[in-house]
Amino acid sequence: STFLQVSFQDRTYRALCQGGVTNKIADTLVWVLFPLFFKFHGLGVIYIGWITGVYAMVWGLCQFWTGHLADRIGRKPPVLLGFALLSAGLAGTA
Repeated sequence: STFLQVSFQDRTYRALCQGGVTNKIADTLVWVLFPLFFKFHGLGVIYIGWITGVYAMVWGLCQFWTGHLADRIGRKPPVLLGFALLSAGLAGTA
């Protein structure tokens, strides 16, 4: 289809698709797999709630700063930095 040709032949659109997939994988880890992992290792529901709550709070608060930064310097550097921090956080948690 035309959509697939545009999405995967154009470098920018291909990067956007990859970024979206990466973001969904990270969301799945944080919201589904990590709580199951922590529960399996004996953490209580309250502690698991704190972990996911802190993640959501940090993510939400960073939106103010990164949105303003992206308006000033462009979208790509904050996105790349965000993915690097996300990777480090996921690796550190694992």
